[in-house]
Amino acid sequence: MNPRKKKPTAIKRKQRFINPGFQARFIVTFCLILILGGGITIALTLFNTQDTLTSSFTNSKLVIQNTSLAIMPSVIYTTLITTALIGLVVILVTLLVFHKIVGPIFRFEKDIERVTRGDLKSRITIRKGDQFQELAMSWQKKRICRNPVVGIMPDRLIF
Repeated sequence: MNPRKKKPTAIKRKQRFINPGFQARFIVTFCLILILGGGITIALTLFNTQDTLTSSFTNSKLVIQNTSLAIMPSVIYTTLITTALIGLVVILVTLLVFHKIVGPIFRFEKDIERVTRGDLKSRITIRKGDQFQELAMSWQKKRICRNPVVGIMPDRLIF
């Protein structure tokens, strides 16, 4: 008989939003900066074209008008669409980066709380691919070196 070996289970994310208030403020701030940039783009484009004329054909007639008035709808629509698309990308990237950086910080807070409550055998668990793995290893070594009661130092962290 060939006994099957159990694969170590991966650490699953239990929370989608680590610190919802902070995440929301962070995303809203970036989106507001993006909207401000779109507004500045529209204003500068219209300002720089206010003293020029443009000729176009509208309903089979030659129309000569101020360039800023002629291009205003296109500039606004293009800026709105671009801002919306980039805003979605910013939101997605922010959420992903948050989980790679803020997630481990949140995990450290929870693990340090357990240690301060007296659980000296608890391990710091950081998911593979997250940031601060070196810091977690350093914390693990310090915790074990300062508390010989904890036991033998592990070769690696749990991933």
